[in-house]
Amino acid sequence: SLLQLSPDATLAQAEAAFEQRKAELHPEYYSVGSPERALQEGKLEALRAAYEKLRDTLNPTETRFERLEF
Repeated sequence: SLLQLSPDATLAQAEAAFEQRKAELHPEYYSVGSPERALQEGKLEALRAAYEKLRDTLNPTETRFERLEF
């Protein structure tokens, strides 16, 4: 839901959605230590975690190579 994708989305669609949503969040526009920056950084971290989980689900081969599971 963070990436605003349908359940049958492809890896390419997930990558495009991640890049688009990431471009909408700009924590660097806020001063360091401000509550707005902390909020944007939290949103960006949640978005990154959602993308990585979805990427691992859609492309299990890459995940296995990262973990060296042969």
